[in-house]
Amino acid sequence: MNIRKKNGGQALLVSLLFFAVAVTSLLVGVSYSETKDISDVRASGTSKQSYFASESALEDNLYRLKTVKTSSSADVVSIGSAVATSSFGGIPSNQVQTIVSTSNNNNYDRDTTVSLVSGTSLNLPYAAQVGTGGLNLIGGSSITGNVYSDGPIIADWSCPIIGSATAASVAPYVLDQHNDSPTTPPQSIVFSKTSSTQDFAQSFMPATSTAFMKVSLYIEKTGSPSNITLRIVADNNGVPGTTDIADGSLSASSVTTNYGWVDVLLSSNPQLVVGSTYWIVLDSNSNSTSNYYTIGANSSYVSGVGKLGIYKGSWSNTSPSGLDGYFRTYNGGSFISGPSGAQSAFDIGTGGVGDAYADTIESVDAAGNIYCQGGLLNDESCNTSKPSPLEVSLPVTSAMISTWESDATNGTSTATDVHIGPWPNQNVAMGPAKINGNLIVDSGGTLTLTGTMYVTGNVSISGGGSVSLSPSYGTNDDVIVADGTISVGSGSSVNGSGAAGSYTMLLSNSNSNPAITINGGSNAVIANAQNGGVIISGGATANDVVGKNVTVEGGSQVIYQSAIGSNNFIDSSSTSSTISGWQEVP
Repeated sequence: MNIRKKNGGQALLVSLLFFAVAVTSLLVGVSYSETKDISDVRASGTSKQSYFASESALEDNLYRLKTVKTSSSADVVSIGSAVATSSFGGIPSNQVQTIVSTSNNNNYDRDTTVSLVSGTSLNLPYAAQVGTGGLNLIGGSSITGNVYSDGPIIADWSCPIIGSATAASVAPYVLDQHNDSPTTPPQSIVFSKTSSTQDFAQSFMPATSTAFMKVSLYIEKTGSPSNITLRIVADNNGVPGTTDIADGSLSASSVTTNYGWVDVLLSSNPQLVVGSTYWIVLDSNSNSTSNYYTIGANSSYVSGVGKLGIYKGSWSNTSPSGLDGYFRTYNGGSFISGPSGAQSAFDIGTGGVGDAYADTIESVDAAGNIYCQGGLLNDESCNTSKPSPLEVSLPVTSAMISTWESDATNGTSTATDVHIGPWPNQNVAMGPAKINGNLIVDSGGTLTLTGTMYVTGNVSISGGGSVSLSPSYGTNDDVIVADGTISVGSGSSVNGSGAAGSYTMLLSNSNSNPAITINGGSNAVIANAQNGGVIISGGATANDVVGKNVTVEGGSQVIYQSAIGSNNFIDSSSTSSTISGWQEVP
């Protein structure tokens, strides 16, 4: 019995010992966990305090730099026990400035940095922005992006604009020549009734050289005569010539049995020579004693005369002699036109998006709306809810050009032409620089721009030559300004830095037509000739084009990228800068 009691006490003692160890372990574990959590919280707070100090010093330095306030090259900011120092060392050659802020708080380092780019911001919202000379799309060419023109937009077969197209009115239609008084004509001229009087012609002399847009006739019909082809031809020794300058169609259904003014839109809109004699020919194509036309007349128009006869045949005076038909000619206005006489042949937009917007629109198939005051042969009727679009300024100002020229002039300068291509000048890095002469890149030569370039002569890139921005530009852009013409030949290329969103702009100050020709591959190029013309041909590709007049032909393309909408052109003389990056240094 005593032995059994002794063994039972030992078991109890062992159990108590194990219980004590377990409780102690639990208490130690809980204490360690709580201590570690407290330490972590303190460490996190210390680290955050260091980070906030670093950010504060960086922001203070950035604020002083952006507002051009007096400051040393280093700013010191304290938050609690954290001390941060932010410093910068001026703008390096590639115009990218980095401000670095370092902070330490009880050995917790938190460093931040911001990158600034000094340059000129340029808004290029359109794939093609064109002046009063207008835009021509020819030979299977296309534009991807929106187009805005202060002149006409004219397209050949299979030349779409994949976006919206606006042709603005430099001025509304302007009445140029007219013979329309008194309101009730005192005389009349009958035509298309007999073979010798089948057609009518009226001569006139234009007073302005803007685009010749339309003709209005004060006319009535008897019976059901045939449709009329209205032709504009030059004078041939006092009678109508035989070659159309422009033409239009007058449907018999638009003429009633009572006098009224009927408009005829022209298939093309030539600029006629002021003071020269031209003829309006009403070619009725048939004659009938029961189906004919009558046009109001008088003998008051001093700048022309009426004739009766047959187009490309003989002409005679009216009876009585010296009568003039009632007519009005109009110049100016804006228009968008596809191939002459074709139904809905000019595609604008895709997927239900893309409006056509102009004074007059012809032969257009728009994915969106057609806003116009008059039109024909479109896939839908004119939506007349908008007034005629207004002229907008071209995007590059003279101040911008002066800044770029000054920036280049502040770099290196040459007194002669620069020729890159033949050995040993096969690969050249250059800029900012002013070339007092011509720039030639050919024979497979490569020019790497390290700054803005100003060329007082012409620029020629041909024979496999290429121009690119230095990789240090990143997503930024730069420009070659030329007082003369710029040409990019077949097999040559113009590129940005290689980063998405980086472009080289070729800018010509010349008023030549063309001032810029691009006939070769170009991976990232903006063409700008606001005083002259731009021709993109030979299957070339550009990303943006601005010109007084622009022609895209031969299967070429303008393909707009969204990054072009707001470019930053690097230059050292700019007092402004933009933030290109902000991050914590690992």
